[in-house]
Amino acid sequence: MRKLNSEKHKTLICTSFYTPEKGAAPHRVTTMSENLPGSVTVITPLPNYPTGRIFKNQLKWIFKKEKINDVSVIRYWCLPSNSNSSMLRMLSMIVTSAFAYLTMCRHLFLNREYNVVIVQTPPLTSAFAYVSAARLFRLKVALNVSDIWPSTAVDLGAMKKGSSSWKLFTYLENYIYQHSIAFLGQSQETIEYLNGKREIPSLLFRNLSPIENDAFFPKTGKIRIIYAGLLGIAQDVLAICKNVDLEALNAELHIYGDGNQKNEILKLDKSGVVYHEPVSKKEIQRLMANYDFSLIPLRTYIFGAFPSKITAAVASAIPVLFLGEGEGAKVVSELNIGKSLKFDDFDSLSKYLIIYRENREVAARNFYDNLREAQLKSFDVAKNHQNLINFLRKL
Repeated sequence: MRKLNSEKHKTLICTSFYTPEKGAAPHRVTTMSENLPGSVTVITPLPNYPTGRIFKNQLKWIFKKEKINDVSVIRYWCLPSNSNSSMLRMLSMIVTSAFAYLTMCRHLFLNREYNVVIVQTPPLTSAFAYVSAARLFRLKVALNVSDIWPSTAVDLGAMKKGSSSWKLFTYLENYIYQHSIAFLGQSQETIEYLNGKREIPSLLFRNLSPIENDAFFPKTGKIRIIYAGLLGIAQDVLAICKNVDLEALNAELHIYGDGNQKNEILKLDKSGVVYHEPVSKKEIQRLMANYDFSLIPLRTYIFGAFPSKITAAVASAIPVLFLGEGEGAKVVSELNIGKSLKFDDFDSLSKYLIIYRENREVAARNFYDNLREAQLKSFDVAKNHQNLINFLRKL
């Protein structure tokens, strides 16, 4: 068994998302890389997520090396796209994956003494390129699975099961599973799915946030709900704005985010709905203590999904208002850190907010006590990273 020596251990992380990009995926991989002992190198495209365009100050680079918080970062040119055209998306994936493969081979030709290569998936095409390059240089791959593709694409209605694209992505999925020696997954559903594919070591590794609030703040005035994130069809915050009479409930929904539903939400001009421009994750964590609930909607059940917004809410000791189904709803209910309801059951949501308002002080205090317990047990950041380090020691 190889021990993970903090001085000699070398880890290569291959990902399509990394700081300064915003969102759950970049945050998860960046936090992972900065908490691993020893020497850590990251190979990733020029930053482009979630805009689908390379950031303006990065356009002059084809390859770029930099140091971020003691992590060596190697960036390569890519062809990002948020287009609805399947042809353009496919071209984007092919070109970006080609550069991923070439960049990794170029790096490994002179730097191949890595104890383990952690490959992030999705996207499957880039993960395929990374795993193929690692295999060429006979390096061990631990696959970090944040979403199960193509299953997630089918759940979202973006792909049909049995179609040509589904068959291609299924082949890529099975290839990267077959050539990995370990799995990391962010949900228990994901871990069980992966174990069904291959019986190799696996670890539940959540996208956790450090504690930002460990004090109780009494809630007064209107019931205040915060939503921070993408404004897309999968979340469908627009439907909540349309179907819940916040003014009658003496409540406010404060929205921090951007996406294709933004303009429609603004056009509603509905009392009780307050829109704010997006702010940093750190600022959101600071603001959360001022609210009664963090809204986490999931219109469509996505197998294996566990919204990182739950861990952010726990870190800020704010109860979760989960609208949807799946592992997220189960965890919120089991730990009693908020309320879980079906997405489209707006009547039950309204009735619950009335009940909460009538018993607000006691309910808020009970939620806080449960959130503090979750911070120290189920969502302990230090323990989460130590589990990862211990796991890598055994590979």
